[in-house]
Amino acid sequence: MTLGELSMNDVPAKAKELAADKKFGGALVPATIAIVWNVIVRNGVTPKEDADDKTPRGGKKGGSGGKQKNSIKAAKVVDKPPCSAAEARKAVKAQKHLVVAQNPVSQRCLMEAVESWLLSPHGSAALPGAAKVVEVLYDLDLVSEAALTEYWADLQAQTTRDSEALETAQTAFGEQQSAETAAAAAVRDAEAQQREMLAYKKNSEAYAQNARCGSNPNKDEEMAEKAAIAQLKKAIELHNQSQKVLAARQKTLVAESAALTEAGDTLAERKAEVERRAPFKKHATPFFDWLAASDEESDEAEAEGAPPKAAPKEAVEVS
Repeated sequence: MTLGELSMNDVPAKAKELAADKKFGGALVPATIAIVWNVIVRNGVTPKEDADDKTPRGGKKGGSGGKQKNSIKAAKVVDKPPCSAAEARKAVKAQKHLVVAQNPVSQRCLMEAVESWLLSPHGSAALPGAAKVVEVLYDLDLVSEAALTEYWADLQAQTTRDSEALETAQTAFGEQQSAETAAAAAVRDAEAQQREMLAYKKNSEAYAQNARCGSNPNKDEEMAEKAAIAQLKKAIELHNQSQKVLAARQKTLVAESAALTEAGDTLAERKAEVERRAPFKKHATPFFDWLAASDEESDEAEAEGAPPKAAPKEAVEVS
């Protein structure tokens, strides 16, 4: 926003200075090109006037004619609305001398900057005309045909890999859902078993209490007391074991739930990556299809001995 206040010819030097900031991780060339590109397309639209500011910038407010203190209003930096594809093309044509992309590396950086801009809120209005935006780069020789072809091939390959990664993530998420569901069912079974063993233990405690012999027990009473004590001991063992089983099942459920959350996050990331680039691919495809068709026509002409057909750059119509 603030770079728009500079003379456009001063932008490249300022962009290079800003690109040296550590936030760009040392990516000086990509950052410089991206900054210059965004300044060009964002300043291709006339800024909206502040409807609330009726005073001319630097002027004085009306009154009785006497001087008033603090009558100069501070200038506001007003962001510009997203420009259309036609406005972006016009801005690029007017400022093409500022876009320095003379080698394949810088041209690749320019294409990545253009894609990122089109997929951002500030490029949203121009996104449906992505093919026309890329076309103007080709027409002005800012990006070579070879660089465009390589970029598009890499994008196609990457989107294929992203789609495959999404399918893998979807499969893994489904499998983890099943594992988490099974773990939850195991916890419910363990809880039911633990409640059953607890009830058995309480009944055994009551039985042992009632079976206790008096001072002069007979043989049957002694046998009943021993049986009650043995039953209580077994009930305590079973109850303790059920508690351990329940704790183990709960631990497994926690692990499976955490794995399910992680799988869900991975799935969301893979889905977002596919969906993020899909609009650019959709709207830019007409230009690259035309470019590929032009190459095929040139190859056929050369095979037949005719001179290669020149690409009608300005005449191409891409919706």
